[in-house]
Amino acid sequence: MGYYDGPGEGPGLLAQTLQLNYGIQVDHYLAMDRKTFVDIINAIGGIDVQINSTIDMNEGQNGANPQWVMEVGDHHLDGDMALKLAMNRFPSIFQRARNQNIVLRSLQEKLLHPAIIADLPNLVTRLWFSADRFTPE
Repeated sequence: MGYYDGPGEGPGLLAQTLQLNYGIQVDHYLAMDRKTFVDIINAIGGIDVQINSTIDMNEGQNGANPQWVMEVGDHHLDGDMALKLAMNRFPSIFQRARNQNIVLRSLQEKLLHPAIIADLPNLVTRLWFSADRFTPE
């Protein structure tokens, strides 16, 4: 796996670090922008997350939005709310890592559900072409 050409050398350096420190061989990775992340979550009908402690995502915002407070319990998130949760770093950057873990595990669970697995080729095609990545002939 080669290095990413951007600042910090990206995924290639991370793959090397995981190999050297933990013996984990990384052969592939996935990178996507925020819009694609939202589109994927929306395309599968959202995700279900379980929150174990209240998360207030109003920090740093102008005013308080009660929709951005997630109480303990189960929540169904659309793509925009899943992105908001995954990006939330209050009260620390470690919280953002925990939030991303919640979102990615929920996404994994949803993508591995038998009802979704059969539709994955259609979802990939729909997302690929809707993102204007190339024009089909």
